[in-house]
Amino acid sequence: MGNTKDLLHQALEQHQAGNLTDAEAIYLKIYKENPQLVDVLFLLGTLYLQSGNPDAAVTFLQKTLMLKPDHAEAHNNLGTAFQNCGNLNDAVESYKCAINLAPDYAEAFYNLGSIFNKQRKFDMALEHYKQAISFSPDDYEAHLNIGNTFKELGKPEEAEKSYRRSAALKPDYAAVHSRLGIILQEQSKFDESIKSFKRAISLDPTNADIHNNLGIALTKQGNLDEAVESYKSAIKLKPEEYQVYSNLASVFKESGRQEEALVCCNKAIELNPDYAEANNNLGTILQETNQLEKAIVYYKKAIDLKPDNPEFYSNLGSALKELDMLDEAAEYCRRAIMLNPDYAEAYNNLGTVLQDGSNLDEAITNYKQAIKHNPNHARAHSNLGTTLQEQGNTEEAVSHCRQSIALNPDCAELHNNLGGILHKQERIEEAITCYERAIELDPENAEAHLNRSFALLLTGNYKEGWIENEWRLQTKTHRLRKFNKPKWDGS
Repeated sequence: MGNTKDLLHQALEQHQAGNLTDAEAIYLKIYKENPQLVDVLFLLGTLYLQSGNPDAAVTFLQKTLMLKPDHAEAHNNLGTAFQNCGNLNDAVESYKCAINLAPDYAEAFYNLGSIFNKQRKFDMALEHYKQAISFSPDDYEAHLNIGNTFKELGKPEEAEKSYRRSAALKPDYAAVHSRLGIILQEQSKFDESIKSFKRAISLDPTNADIHNNLGIALTKQGNLDEAVESYKSAIKLKPEEYQVYSNLASVFKESGRQEEALVCCNKAIELNPDYAEANNNLGTILQETNQLEKAIVYYKKAIDLKPDNPEFYSNLGSALKELDMLDEAAEYCRRAIMLNPDYAEAYNNLGTVLQDGSNLDEAITNYKQAIKHNPNHARAHSNLGTTLQEQGNTEEAVSHCRQSIALNPDCAELHNNLGGILHKQERIEEAITCYERAIELDPENAEAHLNRSFALLLTGNYKEGWIENEWRLQTKTHRLRKFNKPKWDGS
């Protein structure tokens, strides 16, 4: 017996030091000599659980419980072993046995909560996590998972509180700062979100996912240059991560770097041809470069891959509208709204389709729906303004266009739209000011140059007006005609 105690002591020392192979050898030696020692059976089961051999863990923990059915910790560990084998139902029963034997067993409540979380039984998960922290209030992992559960339940404010509590308990825990960053981003608290992601990166600098999430937050904040660097850091750490290439493509597109955007989108699709978002992104880039037929191909592929995504239908509708396929465009925009009745962009796109089809009343209704669901939708305000102008509602038209510019003062298109309305109201000097602001923001904006040319000609400034009129050749709506004579140079 003395020799067994000595061997068990040696095994425990090796086990606690993390030398699992040496510990296993000693435990097995004892087990061979005395196969009914509960402590050895339990410790062997626990060791196999720790070393990633859940089947062996189940065997030895069940042997433990045959000899000592009231061993709460063995029931708990058996639950984890079952869980690791994918046997969730037996895992639940084992955790419940542990709790029945030890009603204040925080770890068993936590483990049971984790099972319910995997089964998407979020209310039950939350109940058990809360039980866990009632017995172990400083368990930062439990607070983290409470936050995760609140997030799944669509309660971001409660999730944020739980993440902050976890971070306070474990300030050097990168995962909780990352999760906090995500939930802050969901609440549009971008400055705080970025701060949390940067804190997480300082603790775990080689985590590509955190760099990617920082890039997303920086993009939403409008800090595109820094977002590019974050995405590049993520790619350097994880070159096969197709989602990051797609995100980087979006930033390049927004920055006007279309060629780089195309390269990144194609790389994302090369890494994962079935990644719907990358196909959609490629469609938007092709649409912006007026390659509408190609854009439509990629939008349709995105829809085939993910038929429940309203954005893809809305984008397809927008591209079809540019090809004057108004009936089909309206159908896709309406399908987007069916999938998400709160989707402001789809209402705005449907409004543009209806406006082009001279269905002004319905267009106005849809623009107002877009603004209802997103009061800061600058283009919807601008589009509503242009439609109201067509109906002769001049004051309200100007008001909505000015509101759109207040929401997005650096968008050339919005200044050009306001100029167009003022132009129609014969407020020519004000219109010229708007056109010139649009050109200042986007020197290659052909529509703004052409509109300015018409306004200048009306004021009698023929020389500059005719020079500006050359921009008509670069507008999207211009169609070249063939002439046998040389181009007139004005002489």
